[in-house]
Amino acid sequence: MTLHVGENEAGESDFSEMFSVLDDRHRFMSGLLELYRDWKIPFCFFALHSSRSVFEVWDGLRTERDGGIHSDRGHANEDQDAALLPKTNCLVLDATALITASQLGLMEAVKKRFQRLIVPMALAQEIRQAAIQIENDQTAGTIGRGRDGYFHYEYSVEQQEAWRGFVRGVRDVMEAQVESVSTSSSLSLARKKHRELKESPGRRRTGKSARDTGQHNGVG
Repeated sequence: MTLHVGENEAGESDFSEMFSVLDDRHRFMSGLLELYRDWKIPFCFFALHSSRSVFEVWDGLRTERDGGIHSDRGHANEDQDAALLPKTNCLVLDATALITASQLGLMEAVKKRFQRLIVPMALAQEIRQAAIQIENDQTAGTIGRGRDGYFHYEYSVEQQEAWRGFVRGVRDVMEAQVESVSTSSSLSLARKKHRELKESPGRRRTGKSARDTGQHNGVG
């Protein structure tokens, strides 16, 4: 976002246009955050329409008082597929799962459990591109409007390097532990595996699904 500071009739700096842009941005982002918080839009949609990378949005939601990162949603009694999970050995990760598991140091355990981890090619490319761009990022600070008014914040050298390490770390974990495939292929694989598991003898004998137990399971 580029802001232009003009001059008023007296030749003094006029910040009204800048404040107007910050106000508009604040209203837009507040509305977007509310939609995400109410489970009406997914994480990547939030990132795309906020014009921020998945890393910036993830970190912002992690630290935002009214944010929170959605990792799951639903009622177990509405999700009959829950009973299929113990039988699968392949897991497709979205941006939230990939970044969160990486930051919590859980990727090796997840890989050991599911054996094959997959991310859509588009997400893998986005993460690789972000890692390249971060090396040349010279952003020294930011201005904006928050709940308590306007703010100006400058990043220290240590903070900039920590941010680069965060992005690099997720990329390196992805490259070492995760396979990237086209979105259509990952969806086809998920549908095939789902069909195979539903048709398995063990599934038919069970006669009981997640419909019988469980409460709402979600974070946000």
